[in-house]
Amino acid sequence: MKTIISTAIISASLAIPAAAQASDNYINYIIQTENLPADADPETEVEVVQFDNLDANGSMLANPVGPHGATFELITFNTDTNVETPIADLLASSFSPQATIEIETEDPYAGDVARTRVDKKFRARIAISGLLSPGEGVEIAATSVNFEHNITPDGKATQAVPGNYTSYSENNTYYSDPEPRKTRISSVPTPEIEFDLVGQETFKVVTNRAFGQNGTTDLDSKSIDIYPVPTASIRGANETTVYNRLPDLQLVFNDIYPSATVWLRFVPVNAPDAGSENIDILDTSKEAPVGPGKLGYADFVASSSNLDSLVTKPGEYRMEIVHRTAIWGEEVLFSQEINKKTSVNINANIGTSE
Repeated sequence: MKTIISTAIISASLAIPAAAQASDNYINYIIQTENLPADADPETEVEVVQFDNLDANGSMLANPVGPHGATFELITFNTDTNVETPIADLLASSFSPQATIEIETEDPYAGDVARTRVDKKFRARIAISGLLSPGEGVEIAATSVNFEHNITPDGKATQAVPGNYTSYSENNTYYSDPEPRKTRISSVPTPEIEFDLVGQETFKVVTNRAFGQNGTTDLDSKSIDIYPVPTASIRGANETTVYNRLPDLQLVFNDIYPSATVWLRFVPVNAPDAGSENIDILDTSKEAPVGPGKLGYADFVASSSNLDSLVTKPGEYRMEIVHRTAIWGEEVLFSQEINKKTSVNINANIGTSE
């Protein structure tokens, strides 16, 4: 969070009268006095600054104005009579815009950048304070700040979300809608914008440009990494084949979420001797490694062999690749039927007859 203080510009508001303009015998100056709160200690030292040698049509850039404002007095001094004459005074207020952004997701990850999956909801809360109410003579920088929303698709250049540059004067919340992914800003009556994003979204609040300042100031900025939906497949098995011996399998994992665990499971479908318990092939269980992509989601291949030592009973099974996170629990990424042949024992007695 950052704070800026505006500066007061004294020019036509404190006009120098014609008599003072027409004579070389007048010296014009302005005194800036910092205002104190009503309950301030009477002994508190007050800051007073004098700006000398103003010409008839000149102006001056004031010192920063504190939170309780400042009083500016325009005075002209007649060098012939040594008389000071107050001409005008002006009370200038100040503003100190402040903003914080908090991103809320289902993932409690405590890193610098929040994270979630592209199919999950999140929201960004924007809290704003320190602004003034609109009114005559109150510049826009004192009444509102700007909200910026940019996306950086994984491996691509940053781009602005359409309609992202929005003026805010009060607290707001950005909501994501993952079905399909849409942007929606609560206070802006614009159509929802659809986009499919895997990458990073960045939210920023910046000041409007104030008079006397060369640019804007970033008040706060937060980002969130958007991960793809994980997928998986199994290679090496055919649903129409009845296997005497279960084949060696390759398990293909794509876009596995950070810290997720994945493994192969056999679910009895029509295997009376196997009972109803699932058979988890734990030697395929592993935590997703960090992948080479910008976000670090993982693609990898695992092998599973000697399955007959674990799936010992004949019958029909459903193979499932399971993806588990502490946040969303177990999800089946892929399933396929497989049939293990029923063993048949034939007892034959061969006899002789006489």
